[in-house]
Amino acid sequence: MKSVERRVCNRFNVPGASVTWTQPSRLPFVSATAEPGCLVMDMSRGGVRFLASRPLKPGAYLELEIDVPDGKSPIRVSGRVVWSWLRPARSYEVGVEFEPYGDVARANHPEALRRMVGLESRFACLGDGLPERASITPALLGPPTESVPPRWLGRA
Repeated sequence: MKSVERRVCNRFNVPGASVTWTQPSRLPFVSATAEPGCLVMDMSRGGVRFLASRPLKPGAYLELEIDVPDGKSPIRVSGRVVWSWLRPARSYEVGVEFEPYGDVARANHPEALRRMVGLESRFACLGDGLPERASITPALLGPPTESVPPRWLGRA
């Protein structure tokens, strides 16, 4: 049975990109779990797929710093693990869906979306090899007082 692609956002690969993930602790006396320098396999405006050295539980909240070789500071976003599975090389492939973008609590800052759109315009290609035109859509950014869920769903 063929699976249906449910993503609305285009996935793209940024050569040399890495992510540092942190899973904050809910208990004040327990330190956060973190792993720096994980290889980014691909990303979109709505999520990221990367390699980790340990499994991450679906539904887990993560704070992410995505480092891209553009000379700027890392893109800081938060999201939830959608899936995680063991690869043959004893590493784990992890899919994270970003929290909504906006100006409300726990939302990702709209500047993160602007940076992602810039990366998408540089690295996403159509079947003919030409870069796809990217724009910030109201469905992703939403009004400044309201949180809009990302449009990225499903499995890789």
